[in-house]
Parts: sequence; structure tokens; C-alpha cells
Amino acid sequence: MDLEALQKRLQQALGPEFTVGPLLGQGGFAAVFRARDNSLNRDVAVKVLDVELAPSPNVAERFLREAQTVARLEHPHIVPIYKVGRQAEVFYIIMRCIDGPSLGDLLERHQKLSIGDAARIARQVADALAYAHSHDIVHRDVKPDNVLLDKSGHVLVTDFGIAKAAHAAHEAKPGTAQLT
Repeated sequence: MDLEALQKRLQQALGPEFTVGPLLGQGGFAAVFRARDNSLNRDVAVKVLDVELAPSPNVAERFLREAQTVARLEHPHIVPIYKVGRQAEVFYIIMRCIDGPSLGDLLERHQKLSIGDAARIARQVADALAYAHSHDIVHRDVKPDNVLLDKSGHVLVTDFGIAKAAHAAHEAKPGTAQLT
């Protein structure tokens, strides 16, 4: 992934309303950059799809569906989506920027958590997932790297990239095994 070129394309797509900053993380065909929302004077995270690396044309559609799906969820333990957009072949999601580690980072650094911290984090993740499930949305990729903690220790679930509506998640295609 040519991150510098992707960052430049993202800046062009967002225009002067945002100033794209450093890379926060990356996956197989998407990257997340910190950006400054110049009109609201706050930092945001911008997830951008690299369509050149996407394995199929459906990826852009799924990427936008993630944003639309998660934007419906208003919960204190789910990272809120502020805006979704497309400019030419640049697909992006603007969301709250969380200044803190992922649970994966925390576990890597400390190897284990106290019983109290583990219970508090698990309870907040469970609250977020129960809320998503009550809105017929299944996350399908819950892992420590998708659980973020802000500076106060407040937990937020992110990256609903492969989330599905619950009724769609249970639809099996003929001739395939359906595992959960």
C-alpha cells in the first residue's frame, strides 16, 4: 500500500475542511489517518479504502455499508461515525478519534489485566455488542485490536468492517457450511 499517495488522495478528496495527518493504523486494503476538522477544531480519524488493493469491486460497497450500518448506532461504547463520503475513487469514513490504546496494545504491553479491569472492559464491550444486536447488527470481528480505550479508560468498540444485519448473517448460500 502506497500510504503517501493514499494520504494525498485523501487530502484532495476531503478538501480544505480537513487537514490529513499521520497514519494511525492500516489493514489489508484500508488505512486510518488522524485528521483535523478545521471547521469544528477537533481531531477525527479517517478510514480510507485503497481501491487498488481491494480484492473485488464489492469491497467499496461493503466499506460504505459499514459506515451506514454503524452510523445508525448511537451508543457510548461504539465509536461514532460523523460522515461518510466518496470523491472519485476515494471512499472514506470520518469518525471520532480515540486518543488511547487498543485492548490489543494494552495486553501486549502488560500481558494481563487485573480482574477488575478485565471485568470492566468486558462489561462495556458486552453492552456495545448487546446494543448492536438489539438493532439487528452483528459485529463479526470482535478482537482486542477492535476495542479502544480513551485516556480515561472508557471502552469503545470499532471496526464494524464486516458487520452484517443479523438476518443477513444467518442466511446460508446453497451448498455452503454456515459457521458461527
